[in-house]
Amino acid sequence: MKLEDPEILESSRMRYLQGYVAGMFVFLVLWFTRFFFRSSGLNAQPLGYAVLAGLIAAAVVFIYYQVRLAMINTRISRNPEIGEAVNNELYRHCARRAWKPAFIGAITTTMILALVSFGYPVIDLMFVALSNIVVGSFVYLSALYLYWRAA
Repeated sequence: MKLEDPEILESSRMRYLQGYVAGMFVFLVLWFTRFFFRSSGLNAQPLGYAVLAGLIAAAVVFIYYQVRLAMINTRISRNPEIGEAVNNELYRHCARRAWKPAFIGAITTTMILALVSFGYPVIDLMFVALSNIVVGSFVYLSALYLYWRAA
């Protein structure tokens, strides 16, 4: 088994993708929790600090897996033979299918925050924009992982 074995690269990519999805899920839950703690002043309480610590830990986890994914994808793209074996038609099909849920996830995030703004002050446009980007990325990679695993 050599280091550039397509099967090893593919299994590593899926393992890193799974870690990314898990880390990002925890990050998103804590991201929105911290946002809703803001107006009640809970962010300055011990519970708020615990949520912040968890948020930072989850960010470290998903960033680690994102960097590992980027490293694997770089290795795959450097070698055309391996790239063709790993990024086969099935993988490309799963990647194309994953865009639709990602788009719906980003739109749904905007709609939910718009509805929440009727009862809670959502005035931070940077939070809304970053939430859309992060949720869209999370849903894309989650859908890609689920489609690939189901195939």
